[in-house]
Amino acid sequence: MKMHKSAGSMFVWAQIRKGYADSNEYYMKLFCKTGILCIPGSSFGTLGEGYVRFALVLPVDLINTIVTSSPYL
Repeated sequence: MKMHKSAGSMFVWAQIRKGYADSNEYYMKLFCKTGILCIPGSSFGTLGEGYVRFALVLPVDLINTIVTSSPYL
């Protein structure tokens, strides 16, 4: 998953993986398979399509563990 480094926000925008029709399909699969919650980029308008937004509200170590262990990220 491709992500862009944030310079001061509690959110990160990530490009969805290839093989999904849109950000909503990716969001539903991610949530149903892993329980990981994100917001489909399409919720923010047409320019958000193709991305999902994650809130960085957990400890960094836990976020790293989740990102490296989930086959859906």
